[in-house]
Amino acid sequence: NRFQDITVLTNNTDKYAALIDSVFTRAGIPCYTSAKESLITKPLFAFLFSSLSVIIEDFSLRSIKNYIKSGYTDLTSTESDALLNYATSWRLRGKSWYSETDWTLDPAGYREGDMTPRSQKQLELANRARNKIVGPLTALKESLKTKKLTVSAAVRALYTHLISMGADEKLRLHAEKLLNDGRREDSEREIQLWKHVINLFNQLDGLCGEWEITPKRLQGLMALMCDCYSLGAIPPSADSVTFGSASLIRAGGSKMVLVLGCCDGEFPASTSKGGLFNSAEAIALEDADLVLADTMRKQLNTARFFVYAAVSAPTERLVLLCPRAELAGGELRPSTAWLSAKGLL
Repeated sequence: NRFQDITVLTNNTDKYAALIDSVFTRAGIPCYTSAKESLITKPLFAFLFSSLSVIIEDFSLRSIKNYIKSGYTDLTSTESDALLNYATSWRLRGKSWYSETDWTLDPAGYREGDMTPRSQKQLELANRARNKIVGPLTALKESLKTKKLTVSAAVRALYTHLISMGADEKLRLHAEKLLNDGRREDSEREIQLWKHVINLFNQLDGLCGEWEITPKRLQGLMALMCDCYSLGAIPPSADSVTFGSASLIRAGGSKMVLVLGCCDGEFPASTSKGGLFNSAEAIALEDADLVLADTMRKQLNTARFFVYAAVSAPTERLVLLCPRAELAGGELRPSTAWLSAKGLL
């Protein structure tokens, strides 16, 4: 048998992904995680969106923090700490950031007497860090705050900002480091990020380039478009175990399928969404032709279909795993799928 004949499924990939990676790496088993990740959660897109937020919110402290924490500035950790501590102490925003005069207030806040040597050093660090980021952000602000701003002009300004901050080179170096560390899947995903950024800009320019737009509306439009994309990765080898969500992977043809987390409420997934009605009440309403937006019966049928697809996929062996307790000690009960399969098999 080959590794590629084995598929591991779960309804909670976040819960088991780190465990699978650790165990399989230690055992020397190649594993491909089949998962789709949101673009907006990635540091490059966090940097892109926080750049817009800085302009929209006029250099608010929240937007500046997100901008710095994205990791795509040239600030050292010491400079970042000094800058954010100073800005937090004095609650800076607006012209306080992009005025041409250096900051002179005591980083320690209001107090009597002269500034201590430590405070003077922190002030120098804060001013140096501020100068590193304010220039490019001010240039972006001037480009985006013009009258009759078009989508094409806004896209060019954002691209120029990314290049001026060296985002493309930082991404390339990070991808190379991941590859050298043996994390090929993560490296592939990093490379995809820049392609997605360029694709996003090209689509905006091609579809609505001449439209007039505000930075805030542009940010909303970009967020909607990013929801249409997701990240994947190329399997590390032709012969590797596949791990992923039961709702995404069709394991037909696999000789062996392992299903993790066959617990009540997890496999099949719970369809309860809270609110006024429980599952039985929602179905009773549907029977009376009072159909809710996302029908409970449809959710139940979808969850059952994923169970059916998983347990009927293997050609030789099916393994259903149900832990008895959570890591925190809470008791877990077998799901109806696990109990039904046990009765049949």
